[in-house]
Amino acid sequence: MSTQIPLGKGWEKQPADDRDLIYSPPAGLHIKPSVDLRDTHHIQREPYHQGHLGSCTANAIASAFQYGKLAEAWGARAAPYLPSRLFIWYHEHVLNATGSVAPPEDELAELLYTNKRTTLAITDKDGNQKSVTRDAILKEVKSNTGAFIRDGFKTVIKYGFCSETTWPYNEEDFWTVPKEALQEAKTFAAPEFTYWRIPDYQTDGVHKADVIPQMEAALSEGYAIVFGFSGSYLSANLGLNDKGVSIGLDDKNVFKGWIKDGERRKDIWGHAVLCVGYDRKNKQFLILNSWGPKFGDKGYFYMPYRWFDAKEGIFTTSQGDNWARTNDLWVLKSPRQAAGTAGSDVTRETSLNE
Repeated sequence: MSTQIPLGKGWEKQPADDRDLIYSPPAGLHIKPSVDLRDTHHIQREPYHQGHLGSCTANAIASAFQYGKLAEAWGARAAPYLPSRLFIWYHEHVLNATGSVAPPEDELAELLYTNKRTTLAITDKDGNQKSVTRDAILKEVKSNTGAFIRDGFKTVIKYGFCSETTWPYNEEDFWTVPKEALQEAKTFAAPEFTYWRIPDYQTDGVHKADVIPQMEAALSEGYAIVFGFSGSYLSANLGLNDKGVSIGLDDKNVFKGWIKDGERRKDIWGHAVLCVGYDRKNKQFLILNSWGPKFGDKGYFYMPYRWFDAKEGIFTTSQGDNWARTNDLWVLKSPRQAAGTAGSDVTRETSLNE
């Protein structure tokens, strides 16, 4: 008899932020009938395996640099290495402790790696001030908890990352920062990128938006999409068993689950993944997971368009008695372009190399 093995997830639905850059396709863009970014501009050799850690956001973001036009930019830079997932995840946890505020790099280093300070003064986007202690941050970075996708982008913009070789993925000790990691992160410049949110609400702020055309447009441009989705241990389970057989997929590696309205919160999980293609004929998106090459089709699986439909997939009632099955859709673009509508947060936080 086979049993399901424990696999990490870790996506937390992020709060709204009116500073987000909003994705808008360029005028005259040809929407292709299908896209598979594995066919072109693909440098990831094997899907990541996050194991039991809740590091899916860091895994998805690290993978995003290795597909589409971001991979092109990476190759043009002759980048010597690929990003450390633990470096990203560690700093996501720092932002968990600070309320999504990325402290100045030197102040954070003084707090965590020297005895020069024991607290940080934090000012949030609304101008509220608070103090965060070293103990609070260390407690968070040692916890196996999830993170917001947006915070992952912020950390890369603010702190960069080191190589996976310098800080390898270690499920047992994910909080000890190698001495070389911080110095390496300071000297390495990743390809310039910006992160643009696909809005899931119409401009009236009430009715849900149709995100499927936006996703097709971004992928037709050559950009992968980081997003989160919710599943259920009861009706939309997903995983691997101890014999290496995928759970929750049909014989064509299509996710067959569907969260039922009114399911209990304790039965719901959240997971961040990377969308790298679509097929209009079959009405499916191609998804890269982070549970290793044994899952699905060599690490990939398919999600029906239904999961992204405005009336079903991303829809929630005002009473909250059903779940937004997908959310937090982000397009990573490089180089920076004029397309899209900029919010008020057009700062260094939106581009690594400005």
